[in-house]
Amino acid sequence: MSLLAPPYEADGGRVLFVVPHPDDEVLGCGAALLAHARAGSPIDVLQVFDGALGNPSGSAEPELALRREAELLASLQTLVPDAPPTLLSWGLPEGHAPSSADLAHAALRLELLLRERRPTTVFAPWAGDAHPDHHSVSAAVATALDALGAEAPRAVAYEVWSDLDPDWVVVPEGDDWTTLERALACHGSQGGESELRAFLRERGRRRALSGRAFGQALACFATRRSHGRAA
Repeated sequence: MSLLAPPYEADGGRVLFVVPHPDDEVLGCGAALLAHARAGSPIDVLQVFDGALGNPSGSAEPELALRREAELLASLQTLVPDAPPTLLSWGLPEGHAPSSADLAHAALRLELLLRERRPTTVFAPWAGDAHPDHHSVSAAVATALDALGAEAPRAVAYEVWSDLDPDWVVVPEGDDWTTLERALACHGSQGGESELRAFLRERGRRRALSGRAFGQALACFATRRSHGRAA
């Protein structure tokens, strides 16, 4: 059995993980977050949306938004207990199609954040993800990176609900997979101990490298000025 993609190698530079909702930091890029923590990277996590629609009713619940941010904080503490990532929260209302003005404003905020925090690597959802909020975040990140031009950090795309064509697979080390499942369990409002855990395991097995039990896939993040394939 051959490798699906080469292993991802984390460096020790500052990293920004852009996550649309609480739980995406585990489902999409948790293994990469652990790899960068192990490499000594200062880590920032930007939560874009408030998560208030994460319930069966389909109606926004302000109390749920507060609970989900607390769940995200607990997850980050579980992932990196000795030096938890810095959480930056925009708390934007989720579940609507942003206008061109909304996207432009979000892209400007991201550009300013990237200039302020100066990460060497930024992680964001890939443009082909089926979730509309993930697609919106990806578009805003792409615009911000284009605006930065040669000053833009390296950008890496991760998958959550839709499969990307991987350039790398993150291979969890030691107890990493157990840590990911413990972090996901912090998201009790979303079924982190049941439905989401089953999803994480199934995706991880499909993304496994030869001889490994689990993996998470990453790809080069494509911007409008990119000439490579979309990630």
